[in-house]
Amino acid sequence: MAIADAWVWHSLLQELDAWAVAGLEVTLWWRDDDASEPSRALWRLRDVAEAVGGPVTLSVIPARVQPGLVSMVAGWPGVIPVQHGFTHINHALGRNRQAEFVKTRPIGEMIADIQTGDRIMKDVFENRALPVFVPPWNRMPGLLTKALAELGFVGLSIHSPQDCRVDRRSLRALARTAVAMASAPFANGFNGHGQRLSGSGAKTILTIGATIDVIDWRYHRFLGEYLVLDHVIDHLRRRRLGRINRAYPTGLLTHHAVMDADAWRFIEHFVATTRIHPAVRWLTGKQVFGTGMECDQQGALGFAPNHSWSDSLVA
Repeated sequence: MAIADAWVWHSLLQELDAWAVAGLEVTLWWRDDDASEPSRALWRLRDVAEAVGGPVTLSVIPARVQPGLVSMVAGWPGVIPVQHGFTHINHALGRNRQAEFVKTRPIGEMIADIQTGDRIMKDVFENRALPVFVPPWNRMPGLLTKALAELGFVGLSIHSPQDCRVDRRSLRALARTAVAMASAPFANGFNGHGQRLSGSGAKTILTIGATIDVIDWRYHRFLGEYLVLDHVIDHLRRRRLGRINRAYPTGLLTHHAVMDADAWRFIEHFVATTRIHPAVRWLTGKQVFGTGMECDQQGALGFAPNHSWSDSLVA
């Protein structure tokens, strides 16, 4: 390791030490996207994760899932599968940013896709599947985001956590009405869990971002050690100082299928380095989305004893 490389890693350790001195715990989590089959790259991801005991939340594309992936997950105790869209096909028009779920698609069609994907996840992974939704390209319409809670999901993961300060009351009402009307032709008025989609009880959903993306998507290669670590350190520092809410864990985002040799080396070193630091705790997907975090009346995020779920809106 070069001297300059050693310096930037030392800066990370200094930030972790600052958390320890303050008596705080650094919470991290790892989300990997676009799983469908047990490729050589995914096996490498598993080897890296298991070598250091790192838990992985694996975003699986339901319409593309292969039996081999199901077997791989069954033999991988440290992984938790979550739903990554349905087909992972771009439906954005023109030069709009890519997305599978867009405002120009009928909401009933999108809800049907999500419900079908949810059934596939539960059929093939059974109780290993966590009811968390990861939209392809990390974006989806806000109204559909609200509908996820009515469909039985407890969590949503995008690239970065969103501000909870939204008009919850009107969005909940719109979402419940839209879901109930759009889902009737597909599920006879019920969601995939046998629950009616309309009713007086307002369901909410927790949004947790995977904030540290290691890929430079302009060139489909590793973003670079300096830029990634600078992002990590900045996010941790802002959490520690209370400039963003400390309750949000810092998420590592990887895409095993497109990672080059530099990206793999970074991941191996980053996970191993942080795993042994006394101030750090790596969270499983169940821990990330089962912490009982909610928004207060001012929109601040914090821990709640009743394990209710927070509202969030994706642009």
